[in-house]
Amino acid sequence: MHQESKSVLSNNSLRRMQGWARSIYPADWQDRCSVVTEYLSQLDEETLGTLLKKPWGDIFAVAEKEWPEAFAGWQSAAYDNQ
Repeated sequence: MHQESKSVLSNNSLRRMQGWARSIYPADWQDRCSVVTEYLSQLDEETLGTLLKKPWGDIFAVAEKEWPEAFAGWQSAAYDNQ
């Protein structure tokens, strides 16, 4: 990962993401949020805007699908819209 990550989430959005992740991934939510934040920082503005309109579970699923090596070693927890 590169060191100069631009901030793509507002503080409010970041808190919401962390709250969601804490409930889904209690053991490693901080690391997963860091990876997703880094993934989002690498997207172009149009893709980022489209993705941020989706629920957090969908965003995490896309990040895991598009950047599987960053999630290696973690048990996948597929997000259900149920």
